[in-house]
Amino acid sequence: MMKKVLMFAALLAVAGIASANMLTNGDFALGSGGTTDPDNAALAWSQYNSSGGWNNRETAGNPVAGDYLIAIGAAGGYGAFAWQDVAVADNGATYTLSADASLDKWWLNSGYLKIEFYDAGGTDPINMIGSAESAHFSQPGYDQGLPWANYSITGTAPAGTALVRVMLGTWGEGGTARFDNAVLVPEPITLVLLGLGGLALRLRK
Repeated sequence: MMKKVLMFAALLAVAGIASANMLTNGDFALGSGGTTDPDNAALAWSQYNSSGGWNNRETAGNPVAGDYLIAIGAAGGYGAFAWQDVAVADNGATYTLSADASLDKWWLNSGYLKIEFYDAGGTDPINMIGSAESAHFSQPGYDQGLPWANYSITGTAPAGTALVRVMLGTWGEGGTARFDNAVLVPEPITLVLLGLGGLALRLRK
């Protein structure tokens, strides 16, 4: 009986680890809601925007509860993206990034999720040792928006990975992508869960 109790406790503990989000402020609830970087110092996210500004807060008509990030593209299709860096151990883990996203009505805007892997040398481009990018989700036609949906991308960290960069972006002629509920989780923990599950079954016999 005690073995079963201990195994159940272990399963709950590992399940908690598996569901833990490695990102800070993935629901974009922090920040003052301004349109400049200093206004968003508490966000834990950084952003590049070729149009020169950004906004992160909920506006009227948001169909998803809570705050969200707004990435606004620029004329010429240069777009914008937000990123967050997460320090990790060199364990060859497979990471899944997921987020809710939508696109406003505007030309042929598109959005994407991306994971970049860097070695201990930092985030200079020469230190990037791998990446994974989702297929772009795009407007179905001119002046047609794309409703909120969940998107995800999975990538395996190459040997030597010390930092994972998560990116949420838009690419379009001034179009706007909205992101909410961003989550980054390491996948190998599922193997641990399967292993514990198998052990639990053996203990039942």
